[in-house]
Amino acid sequence: MSGLTEHEIDEIEQALGLPLPSDVREQYRRSNGLLGPTDCHLLYSYKQSPESDILHNNEIRTEDWFPCSFKSVVLLGNDGVGNSICYDCASREAMLWNAADGDYVQERRATVKEVWAYIEAEYASL
Repeated sequence: MSGLTEHEIDEIEQALGLPLPSDVREQYRRSNGLLGPTDCHLLYSYKQSPESDILHNNEIRTEDWFPCSFKSVVLLGNDGVGNSICYDCASREAMLWNAADGDYVQERRATVKEVWAYIEAEYASL
């Protein structure tokens, strides 16, 4: 999978209305998305298939049920078992969150790369 151009990454940010963290921008330069264990989408792709598209998956941010406290959160991917990999632009932290949990955040890390590593370590321990 080839990487995205700076223009395409900027298009994502413009469509989301929020900036992407530097480690995510870096990964997008290398590849259009990132697959993890069990082929889960650790980083959604851009303009590929709807189920793995970052813009499509962020449409839930406009739903009435979406937590107001998460309006500065970008949904970046998933761990393959129902949790979303997110980045909170306000607090500048990466998170592992399940929509069914409301405002509760399962894991918080300084970077998205650290969340990816956490997920990979969890799978490796099984």
